[in-house]
Amino acid sequence: MGKADKDTELKVIQVYLRNIGVVHIQTNGAIKKIYNPSDAFSGIGTHIDIEYKEQIKTEKLHFNVSIDDTYLELDTFEIRCKTISGRQMAPDILEERFVRDPMHTSALSRQLPCFSMSISCKACKTLIISYDNTEIKRFIDIPESNWEEYMDLWHCHKPTDNQTYNDEVNNVYNLLQNNRNLIIPKVDLPILLSDISLLVYPKTMNLERCVANDDFACKQCGNKIGKVRITGNQDDYDSYLELYKPELSLAFNHDNKNVDIFEVSPLDWLANEMLYCTSMYGSRMFKLIPPSGLKKKFDVIYIWCLDHGISIGINESKFDNLLKAMYTKQNILNHGTQNVQDIEINYGDDEYNTKFYLNLIEELEKSENKVSLNTLKNELNGWLPLYI
Repeated sequence: MGKADKDTELKVIQVYLRNIGVVHIQTNGAIKKIYNPSDAFSGIGTHIDIEYKEQIKTEKLHFNVSIDDTYLELDTFEIRCKTISGRQMAPDILEERFVRDPMHTSALSRQLPCFSMSISCKACKTLIISYDNTEIKRFIDIPESNWEEYMDLWHCHKPTDNQTYNDEVNNVYNLLQNNRNLIIPKVDLPILLSDISLLVYPKTMNLERCVANDDFACKQCGNKIGKVRITGNQDDYDSYLELYKPELSLAFNHDNKNVDIFEVSPLDWLANEMLYCTSMYGSRMFKLIPPSGLKKKFDVIYIWCLDHGISIGINESKFDNLLKAMYTKQNILNHGTQNVQDIEINYGDDEYNTKFYLNLIEELEKSENKVSLNTLKNELNGWLPLYI
């Protein structure tokens, strides 16, 4: 049996390896037995007894496993058991992206019709804007933030290749000039969704203090949550808000009773970026690049994604739809034939990019600590385990 580590509390980590139908259980104590307290003769294990600091503690398993008599007399800090559910197919990557971005059209459309919808500052829960059921009937996706770069994948002749073509203002097929101006929220379509932001048409707004590309901050806590966008000319203009998803809390009030809340974290954003690159380019290796203002203080982080759609239990908590990965801050020059994709933060201005990156690094460290055991570091040439 491995020696007990220096953790001050019992930690039990259960990882469901769906591709082989196995649950990998690790602990900083000693696993004594896996059993079913409701039926001593059952071949289905539902609980685990662990000796920790000379006491036996019982934990409920998040995944039912197949057992026999050999599981009743154990003395180990980790074990692999076959699951009752067996092997499972890998989940669809597109569905995984929707799950990690609950502010995507697919998830939000299921909330309509509703009694009312509100957008609040996630930091302090101050209301920014709300709509009732007469004002919002549907949600519309807009092209992703760097859609022009993706044109290389499907467009034979990009509009930028022909300057004369771009200069023809009356050309309705001019994607880069005319059509871009059409992608704005309006009174009858007040919310548009992109991969990194919501475009919101406000019912009321103090335009006297607003100029194009002004920062939009929460009136209560001062948190920067987006930009003010101005359309039209000086005499006849309108405005809308470009709000950053990680700073928002969306609430749907159903019949004034049940409320569904949607929020996106920096780790959700990172997982979405990795899933997108995996589906588009087949990438498994990623390079997270710090914003320009932090490049001297922070190293590039290399992330190696091993699998997606992972379920993991940590003590009483269970997490689904995670990416199983390893990461390192070492410069990996010899990565074989791996296609390394750069991931950069392009939210708003440099100040916000810096803030977002620092929050992302903090969440990465917390995620690593959740699955780290002092006796089970599982290091591989400087690579550390990570569940995103």
